[in-house]
Amino acid sequence: MFNIKKKTAPGRKTTSAQKTCIFFYVATIFCCFFLGCFNVSGAQDNQAPIVVNSVNDQPDKLMNRIFKYKNYTAGKVVFEGNQAIECKMNYNQLSGKMLFINPADDTLEFITPDVFDIVIVGKDSFYFNDGIYLEQVTHYPANNLFVNQTVKFIGKEKKGAYGTYSSVAAISSSSTFTNDSQITAFLGVDENAVFTYRNTYLIADKTDDFLIANKKNFLKVFPVHEKEIKNYLDQQHMNFNKKGDLEKLLKYAQSLN
Repeated sequence: MFNIKKKTAPGRKTTSAQKTCIFFYVATIFCCFFLGCFNVSGAQDNQAPIVVNSVNDQPDKLMNRIFKYKNYTAGKVVFEGNQAIECKMNYNQLSGKMLFINPADDTLEFITPDVFDIVIVGKDSFYFNDGIYLEQVTHYPANNLFVNQTVKFIGKEKKGAYGTYSSVAAISSSSTFTNDSQITAFLGVDENAVFTYRNTYLIADKTDDFLIANKKNFLKVFPVHEKEIKNYLDQQHMNFNKKGDLEKLLKYAQSLN
């Protein structure tokens, strides 16, 4: 799925940006439907799905939940040669875009993030690789854990008897939402749109390739300690979709070096 080569910024100084609406870009819709329930496996740790109702919810309900930070947060974008620009930024988890506010108080999107060395927002560090932002989770000298955070639309719920809502047929086509009123128009009367937070965890190997954080790739990243790591996994109830479990495994693997 992911096998991403960590890129270093080319020798360009471009900081051009294109003004964009703060609202959504085209979001590819992923739908899961199994035994009458939406499958939200892989959802962000301890965060409930976002449910937007076409009748009862305010238009900005989804907008208030899709950004990583409550407010635009001070940070900087670093280029090759340690050149940097400072600005306030926020990460839109639905569109996968990093937005910033310029001195004229306009909300803008970086149009050439592939030339960035690193994006720092508050205390968080992001790397842009093959079209996605990866946030660094751990900070070892090498072989760190990263996460790609997204919000995904997983389907609709239709109101049934006794005021309850049940899943309707899964939707497999793509839709474009530019604001919350379009989501409301997309829904029928008194229907819910269901979104889920999803984290995809990756681990960097010695060549700075990013690999999905699973058993196979942990063993690949730490081949010298394959036996110890297998013993550790045999003794643990490991969940490779859980940040805490991955951090513990990585801490153990790093201690073997």
